[in-house]
Parts: sequence; C-alpha cells; structure tokens
Amino acid sequence: MLRLFLGILCTFAPVYGQSATGTLEGRVTDATGAVINQAKVTIRNARTNVQQEVTTNESGLFTQPYLVPGSYDVLVESTGFRRYEQKGIGVQVQQTVRVDVQLEIGELSNTVEVQASTAQLSVSNATMSTVIGNKAIQDLPLNGRNPFALATLTPGVVPS
Repeated sequence: MLRLFLGILCTFAPVYGQSATGTLEGRVTDATGAVINQAKVTIRNARTNVQQEVTTNESGLFTQPYLVPGSYDVLVESTGFRRYEQKGIGVQVQQTVRVDVQLEIGELSNTVEVQASTAQLSVSNATMSTVIGNKAIQDLPLNGRNPFALATLTPGVVPS
C-alpha cells in the first residue's frame, strides 16, 4: 500500500501558481550596437519611490523580476556615457516589459530623457495577457453576472 501511495505521489508534476508581479528586462548598447556590460540600471517605482538596482551582464542584458504592478522609471548609467532616463513604464501582472537602451557617448552630467513610450510588446515569450481593471468590472454588462465572461475581452480567448 505504501509503494502504491508513493508511486502515485511521484507521478504528479508540480503545479506552479500565477504570480501577482511583473518583470522588467532589456539590453544596454552604445550607438554602434556594441553591448555595454556592468552598466548600472536603477528601476524606481514612481508611486512608492522604492528603487532596485541591477547591473548588465557580459551580453548587456538586465532583468528585474518580481516588480509590483505599477509605473516605473528606469535610469541607466555607465562610465563614459550620458545617463539615460525613461519615465512612466507600465508593468502589469504576469507581464514582461522590455526596455532596450542605447547610451550616447558623453559625460555623466548630461542626461538623455525619454518622455514618449510605445506600446509594450513581449518578445521573450508568446504569452498574451490583459489586465481587466476594477472600473471595467464595475461598468461592463455581464450576462448572468458571471465574472469569467470578462475573460472573453482578452485577445485569443474563444468562449465555449
């Protein structure tokens, strides 16, 4: 009986739950496209002012997982290059946002500040996701008051 129980227990694969956080990743290069390793990337939550610092690896890549959903500012610094700052980067639940940075040669006292941003596109995986906010839940009509009907608002969802 013990062998049967252990056999059944070993056949189950681990099931991972969803995370309520997002990820910010990117690559830091110079004007010629060469990667910049050991660049300091500071990620600051615009609402709470909490900062997290990461450095780029030998491929110029950085990743900061487990970010609370919200708006973030990214500051990139490296010796011999101008500082780069981009504000208002939105991170949602289960979303990986990519921010590729191109640093310009110059002094650290000069800063390149990006004000506009484009729509976020995840190039690291094929996951499609949508965050349905509280206002949409309250305002949209639901047939039979079934909250799962809101899932059909997500691209690629086909109701059965």
